[in-house]
Amino acid sequence: KHIKIDIYSTLHLTYLPVSRNTSEKINLRDMIGLGALQKASSVIFLLVIFLGGCLSFSPVNIALPSSTSNRIDARYIKRHGDLTPQLQVPSSTSYLEAQATASENKEQATLTLMNIASAHFVSQALSAFVQLGVADIIGDKTITLTDIKKIIGEGVNEDALLRSLRLLASAGILKSSLDTETQKVSFCLTEAGALLQTESGSQSGLSSCVMHWMEEPLWNSWLHLPSYIKGTSDGEINEIPFVAANGQSSDTYYNKEKNPHSLQHANDFVRFIHNGEIESIVKGLDWSEYENKIVLDIGGHNGKVMAAIVEEYPRIICKCLDLPGVISNVREKPANVELVGGDIFDPSSIPPCDVIVMKHFLDRCMWDEDQTVKILKAACSALPKDGHVILGEAVVPNTGDECEDNKLQISLDALYMLVGRERQRTESEWRNVADRAGLRITQINHTSSASCSLIILQKKKDGIMIK
Repeated sequence: KHIKIDIYSTLHLTYLPVSRNTSEKINLRDMIGLGALQKASSVIFLLVIFLGGCLSFSPVNIALPSSTSNRIDARYIKRHGDLTPQLQVPSSTSYLEAQATASENKEQATLTLMNIASAHFVSQALSAFVQLGVADIIGDKTITLTDIKKIIGEGVNEDALLRSLRLLASAGILKSSLDTETQKVSFCLTEAGALLQTESGSQSGLSSCVMHWMEEPLWNSWLHLPSYIKGTSDGEINEIPFVAANGQSSDTYYNKEKNPHSLQHANDFVRFIHNGEIESIVKGLDWSEYENKIVLDIGGHNGKVMAAIVEEYPRIICKCLDLPGVISNVREKPANVELVGGDIFDPSSIPPCDVIVMKHFLDRCMWDEDQTVKILKAACSALPKDGHVILGEAVVPNTGDECEDNKLQISLDALYMLVGRERQRTESEWRNVADRAGLRITQINHTSSASCSLIILQKKKDGIMIK
């Protein structure tokens, strides 16, 4: 504790006792001579006035004159111990540094907020870029703005084209260059921009993704998010944003007869995502562990997932189970994959196997939590004690774990909300479902696909994982 000493009620010195803790106000006139005190206080008072304009203070030791300190009554020394006088004086350096740091933090926060609020500038320019086919026009070349303008067609607003392409260059879709002699501006595609070429065929799904997300049906749906969140005065939930914006559900809108182009964009995008998920499943796990074992894909439709696995790992025995009506309608049966008709809710129809795979079969939009637990328990009945269940599912980060690395997973879940789909499960929610089904998650592999992580589960016995 500190002892505060009043010097004529003008200046406050703080003394730190060395020998004992106490807090007491001392009158210096009882301790030291008046003349010496006046001299010391005058010097310190001028120092405070000189530095008084600053707002932050740091401790600085001020030593009293020896003639003054020698006059301190021995009774006070004996009672309070040696006193080290300290005066809180300003530090202009620390103040300026603190102000500079605060200013930099505010500037960075402002920049971050403005970048987020203006993100749709880039996405709208990207939509125009895809609609005009600029990625296909540029191809693998470096091409001038004038040539791009000519290929697009007559009446092109060159200034608007330039400013839009520069915006996309700032976002990493294009790379621009300027010929200093001719003053001509040229552009070429970056690796990201090249993925928007439709004529290359394999990546056309990404241009469809841009068109699908930026079309009016989904774009306008975001405008109804505030009312959807707020709800009604009587506690009811407002219309799903997509329905509020379009007067119909997404399933009804994306109809071949009514909106064929929108349906094509949506289907191309889904197909692209599906193919990417299959690739991520094959590459996201060392499947050699299951060679010479039976791997069964439940709800695998036409067996494409198993076909991709057996192509990479031919020593795995791959089977695919789906409803008998689904299996009978498969036109092209994959090689080296046995298609089996059955029902997950009828365990007797599930053939014995060592590993069960389910890709997007346990989405909340299909089953509630109790049904999901029932499905997992039925799957366990077909497995040996050391069998594995491998789920290919979206895993949304737990609350508190949001970051730039998992931003896409969270964004996709928000998009599902927009069209009325159930929320994707978090990691902790998956663990809870597994535990209820007598399983334990031993591993979660986040793959190259934001919508498909690999969740590996193993049976438990009396709450202990079987090894």
